[in-house]
Amino acid sequence: MLFARINDPVLGIVKRGWGKWSARVRTQHLPRELAVIVEIGRNESVEPFLAQARNVVNRFRDFQRDLASQLFEDYWFYRRMDIEEGGLTEDDFKPFPQVELPEQVWNVLMPYRFRLGHQIDKYLGNAHLLMDVAWPNPHFFQVFLQLEAESWKYMHTELVG
Repeated sequence: MLFARINDPVLGIVKRGWGKWSARVRTQHLPRELAVIVEIGRNESVEPFLAQARNVVNRFRDFQRDLASQLFEDYWFYRRMDIEEGGLTEDDFKPFPQVELPEQVWNVLMPYRFRLGHQIDKYLGNAHLLMDVAWPNPHFFQVFLQLEAESWKYMHTELVG
């Protein structure tokens, strides 16, 4: 089963190759395609992980709403860090969308890779979402999550770049 394929009703074509399952998903709530990557052992069933991915994709508006307050705080924390320690100024942020309310954070966050699989470690959950951020600092947000069959829990955000 080196290059297996599954035609999933939500995720589309899911292919196994190079040690992982992958799909590309479009949803009306995302500005671009989302790469979905499942990293599990060769002999493990991918279905429980695809069910978790389908849950997030099907309920992406709920997912955004549930994470908005935390990601709003993270956005402002890292923005302040860029100004206080990174050499940026408020003027550097003016050309970019403004984020004054938690629900506006999704105007600057653009998810592009969703990785799920086994527990990363006890603090980081079993999944992460990598997102571009519309701001002058060329870094990304990596949001760690704990996924269950029908739910998710925010764990941690890191600035990556």
